[in-house]
Amino acid sequence: MKEKSKVKGKISKSEVIKFIFKKTAITFLALLFILISTSLIAYHLAYLNKIYPGVKVGNLHLGNLTLEEANRLLQSQVSSFQAQSLTLSYNGKNKTLPLSTLEVTYDASATAQLSFNLGRGKNPLLNFEDKWQSFTQGVNFEAIYSLNDEALEKTVRDLAKEVDNPPVDASIKISVEKVEISPAKTGVLLDRSEAKEKIKQAISSLSSTAVSLSVRPANPITTEDNALKAREETEKILSHPLTLRYQDKAWALGKEQLSSFLSFSTQKEEITPAFRFSIGGKNFEIKSIYAADSRGGGDVKAILKVNLNQEKIKETVSNIAKEINQEPVDAKFKFENGKVTVFVPHKVGRELDETAAVEKITTTLEDGQEEVDLPVNIKNPTVTNENVSNFNIKELLGRGTSKFAHSIPSRVYNVGLAASRINGALIAPGETFSMYKTIGEVDGSTGYQEAYVISNGRTKLDYGGGVCQVSTTLFRAVLNSGLPVVERYPHAYRVGYYEQDMSPGVDASVFFPSSDFKFKNDTPGYILIQAIPDLANYSLTFEIYGTFDGRKSEVGNFWLGNQVPPPPALYQDDPTLPKGTTKQIDWAAWGADASFTRAVTRNGEVIISDKFFSRYKAWQAVYLVGTKE
Repeated sequence: MKEKSKVKGKISKSEVIKFIFKKTAITFLALLFILISTSLIAYHLAYLNKIYPGVKVGNLHLGNLTLEEANRLLQSQVSSFQAQSLTLSYNGKNKTLPLSTLEVTYDASATAQLSFNLGRGKNPLLNFEDKWQSFTQGVNFEAIYSLNDEALEKTVRDLAKEVDNPPVDASIKISVEKVEISPAKTGVLLDRSEAKEKIKQAISSLSSTAVSLSVRPANPITTEDNALKAREETEKILSHPLTLRYQDKAWALGKEQLSSFLSFSTQKEEITPAFRFSIGGKNFEIKSIYAADSRGGGDVKAILKVNLNQEKIKETVSNIAKEINQEPVDAKFKFENGKVTVFVPHKVGRELDETAAVEKITTTLEDGQEEVDLPVNIKNPTVTNENVSNFNIKELLGRGTSKFAHSIPSRVYNVGLAASRINGALIAPGETFSMYKTIGEVDGSTGYQEAYVISNGRTKLDYGGGVCQVSTTLFRAVLNSGLPVVERYPHAYRVGYYEQDMSPGVDASVFFPSSDFKFKNDTPGYILIQAIPDLANYSLTFEIYGTFDGRKSEVGNFWLGNQVPPPPALYQDDPTLPKGTTKQIDWAAWGADASFTRAVTRNGEVIISDKFFSRYKAWQAVYLVGTKE
């Protein structure tokens, strides 16, 4: 009988179970995938035209709304919020801030679109992540808005003025009795950057909750301990007066004066290294890193430094210079009995070297010394008494005269004063004489009185009326001396004074510094100007002395034409004259053109040929009418 063969590859029971489980798992996963896919598609289709759930703007829920619905809801919400005010809270105080102050405007449409666009980007994975986050956790957007940044900056700046209590550094207090240290004080400051960010956050989140602003402590940079050395230095400087000396003069600067020289500043220093160590024979140290300013609590060590105020010292030195400085005085000479003699001796001048004096005072105070010898420079005059023998002045070259009858006393005074400042003037060979440089400024501070002048078409009192009488007289002396005229201006109108003893046109007007009278010494030697005033008889003469070189001057060909009659007389009130008094100070003058010529010859050769032309406008008579009671 044949045996039955065994079945090869028989499946065990455990393998069957595994097979069934595998098939079941695959089926389950396939069904789960289909379920998830179907759910996602359904979720997508359900929110195809709606904002996904969980999306908010501030506390406003926009999920499940269409774009149009979200836009309307946002528009309503921002319109209401825009009209409100934020409440700012600080130090237990509240302050309202109307949003209109910041010119806040919202873009509800753009905000709604931003909310609607969540999960609808080009990247599917990011879209799924956004949808999942909005579904599980929610997504909060900020409202899109704009505001006036300058208004916000001003709001925070003004708020800081109310909040800030700046720290006070330790300082030096100087009293009559002693030098003290005023203690430092910790302050508080509004955190401006944070304040601006919190206000913006409240605006963007449409939040009506009070905005809590942070106030941070502000530490002083300099403490009492860091001011001890400054106090010692201050006490040392003020412990004794500082004496400034020049020859037999002395100026003692006491405590009050020296105190004004002092100022104080903070000098930051790096804090001592925390610790040092060595590795492999090399030394290392860890230094403290400190902020540039400790107002926010940074770790800064600063000492109070004593400074010497150079401007204050210079101010004191300048005042002392007024007592020391003395301009040199040139010797003045006169021609008398055929020779030149001294009638005003020269004087040596001196000038304090202010820059060097400030440096010496500063060094002396720093070194703790008590005396300073002031540096003074000597200024020698240009012309000394001894120069008289070098001038070679031998004879009269020319003379000029003028009359000024009817001048008021102040005008007569000014004529004498200006003439005296020219009297004795020396002009070197080749030098140009300037009347302005010789007599200087013409005003009350230089001794002149007010007299009547013509200014802007009116007669009025002003300093220096009468100085033109002097320039006119000197002009005539220069003409007759045969010297070249460099600069001369005629008057704007015919002045009666200058025609009392001379034809019209022989005058010279000056108005410093814009118009001057100048002439040149083209002779081989010095020339000397000598003034001869006869104020009692209203007369002035200038004589010019030098060395005669053979020149002769001829002035002539006087011409007057194109005359225009004067306008009606002008009567002007004068509070200095008694009431009922009328005084004429200007005489009517015809307008005209005037000219004359001058020829200067030497040995038959013309060396100077001049023609002087003047155009005068018509001028009215002027009367002063007294108004003084």
